[in-house]
Amino acid sequence: MGQLIQQIQDNLLFFLSAIAIILLLGLVARLVETRLPCLHRPSKTKRLCIIAISAAIAAVLHIFDFSLLFLAPEFYKLDFSELPVLICGFYLGPSAAVACEG
Repeated sequence: MGQLIQQIQDNLLFFLSAIAIILLLGLVARLVETRLPCLHRPSKTKRLCIIAISAAIAAVLHIFDFSLLFLAPEFYKLDFSELPVLICGFYLGPSAAVACEG
């Protein structure tokens, strides 16, 4: 029983620290984004739609893994799910990339 409680405490601590890191990254990204020059500002609806579509494409691409032929061991896989997140981040800024990744 003591081990179970210790495992629950460890898992809860890990979960809370992961949430804190994600919130900290989002806050830092938002602060950096406010300091950047305003080159283009899409409307809030367009911004939300681009983030949602990029996240959906990333989720679908995460399902597909391609192994590297003859270049590396068979457990090395190519994962293209980060490309829509990167494009979203470059187009809309760092806070959109954090939201899309989440």
